[in-house]
Amino acid sequence: MPANMQAIILPVRGLESDYSAISKWNKKACYFGKQFFTNLQKGSKIIGVVQKNKIEISDIILLNNDDNFALKNALLTAEGSLYALMQLSKKAVRDTNSYVLGYGKCGKALARLLKAVDINTTVVARREVSRSEAWRDGFRGIGYSQFVQEIKKADSIFNTVPAYILCECVLRKMSQNTVIIDIASSPGGTDFEVAEQLGIKAVLKPGIPGKYSPSSAGEIMANCINKKLIEGGV
Repeated sequence: MPANMQAIILPVRGLESDYSAISKWNKKACYFGKQFFTNLQKGSKIIGVVQKNKIEISDIILLNNDDNFALKNALLTAEGSLYALMQLSKKAVRDTNSYVLGYGKCGKALARLLKAVDINTTVVARREVSRSEAWRDGFRGIGYSQFVQEIKKADSIFNTVPAYILCECVLRKMSQNTVIIDIASSPGGTDFEVAEQLGIKAVLKPGIPGKYSPSSAGEIMANCINKKLIEGGV
């Protein structure tokens, strides 16, 4: 390891809980191990994304904790999600009924974009405060139980929640023509095997910014990393 190394930038897909990382160019996991990071010279910066909150590295600078980075990525994710829907849907998306599960950064960006292209958008959120936020922003906000009751109306469903939400019992209630775009972190919140058996189009779409808008995504990440390095005195 170079003695003068001042920073390590992790692959875009981030560091897993076992201290492994997979890059776009190498499908095999690269296992760093905790010792690799503890042996770095004092003052070295580690910049990247951590997929799970089980990493014990005190000096890591998390891009996914940067609000500016997350908000800009959410906008790109929303654009890519809409594009994915237009590819999978058999009909024009205007005036269709869409449900956005979750109202975090991605959920908000997605709901606003769907509304902008005249899609009837409903926000599904567990927390009452999130449903109130959705109402404030001009959306109908409902809870999960109500969503299940009216799921037959859904032409499209966008899941942003990293929890097992669209299980078999829920999938069996929806129309076969419903399109599910799951953008939650892997493995998503959908039973994809059951969806396939039922003839429902359901896709897991991780890493949308890099796949659909690589130039913009790269610029956003580069600017954020550069800012972090300058702030860290590198």
